[in-house]
Amino acid sequence: MKLILQILIPVIVLTVGVLLAQKIADSAKPKKSKPARVILVNTKTFLCEPISHTTEVRTFGTVRGRDQARISPQVSAKIIWVSDNFRVGNYVKKDEVLVRLEPTDLEVIHANQLATIAEIESAIETEKVLAMQAESDWLASGRPMSTATDFRLRKPQLKSLYASMESAEFTLEKAARDLVRTNILAPYDGLVATRNANLGELANLQTSLGDIFASDKAEVHLSLTPEQFSIINQHLNFNSSDKTTEITVSPANSPNISRKATLVRMDPVIDTRNHVRNIIAEIEDPFNQEKGNLAVGTFVNASIKGETIEHVYKVPESAIVHDSFLWHVKDAKLDKKEVIIKYRQDGFVYCDMPVKEDPLHVVPRPLVSFKVGQKVELKDTTTTKKIDTSADKKVEKQANEKRSRK
Repeated sequence: MKLILQILIPVIVLTVGVLLAQKIADSAKPKKSKPARVILVNTKTFLCEPISHTTEVRTFGTVRGRDQARISPQVSAKIIWVSDNFRVGNYVKKDEVLVRLEPTDLEVIHANQLATIAEIESAIETEKVLAMQAESDWLASGRPMSTATDFRLRKPQLKSLYASMESAEFTLEKAARDLVRTNILAPYDGLVATRNANLGELANLQTSLGDIFASDKAEVHLSLTPEQFSIINQHLNFNSSDKTTEITVSPANSPNISRKATLVRMDPVIDTRNHVRNIIAEIEDPFNQEKGNLAVGTFVNASIKGETIEHVYKVPESAIVHDSFLWHVKDAKLDKKEVIIKYRQDGFVYCDMPVKEDPLHVVPRPLVSFKVGQKVELKDTTTTKKIDTSADKKVEKQANEKRSRK
């Protein structure tokens, strides 16, 4: 046994030493390099091509009466009749009688004035006879007419009577007009807004009998921020013979109602509190029930068409990074594209590019880890879609037709 141990121990020591030496030698050898792992980016893209697009500004405003008349009497008298049509919400025609006043007192004034004129006419004829008699007496006295005074010849007296006649005729004219004014008429076709006239009441010059809005047109005042104004400023047209600025208004509580409006003028004063500027548009036949009644005071949303911008790219706002560039896929690799933003609307950006390239496969939601040249893997080929630009294509077609006609 002792002999066996003496033999095995050196063998074991030698074997362990050989194994250790081999392990040390293997560790000293250079390791084989492994190929670098390529990182593939999984993303979706959409097809983007240049289009023509008509800019649009969306704002709001309030409908106001273009013309509003306060019905007041021009004479003082008792109200003896009120038209059944003169009630709030009713339409009235121009020169329609709304209220009649008691004419008796004015008829008395008119008759008295006729009598005054008759008396003056009689006095004038008498004075003419006296003037002729004075002239005859002066000649009979043998004195030359050049020495006779005007007073002796009764010229001032006659002149005074003529002046009284002229004044009386004007007074009679006013009395006749006052009689006509006992019938209070509608100044134009309109809608009755308020009525304060009641039978038996005394109407005087300070009495308001009601209010009427003109029914042919109404105004809507629209507020524009400086940015909105800059978008449509070049396209605003106030020339009455060429209304090219298209404005559509809809009541806020009835968006299905759509009415066309015409730009007529601009408020020259900018509001210093919020720096907005108002433009005023007119609506034809605003109270028409079939077209959509826009009562005075209605809050409306408005859409104003601006200029048509051509050869722009429509991309989601999420695709634009720092308002300066976007990511797109070219030859299965990521690449940056510089953009110039022209216009924003409904979550989309309409932009131009210094270096144009058609078409572009744009990444709608880029990651912060994107790097130029990274390879892209599109596992689902159906994810490369095209944004719906049918409306913009229609605009482009219309623009091309317009240019061809020119």
